[in-house]
Amino acid sequence: MKIAVFVSGRGSNLSALLNYPDLINLIEIVAVVSDKIDCKAFEIA
Repeated sequence: MKIAVFVSGRGSNLSALLNYPDLINLIEIVAVVSDKIDCKAFEIA
């Protein structure tokens, strides 16, 4: 399943999605979107 992740801060939820082993074969993150241009989540992405 392709998903987009909406972020606004340090990226803890994005990191959790990327590092959760049970999701590796279930999801593909195809976009990371934010209302802030300089949020830390973009560094993780």
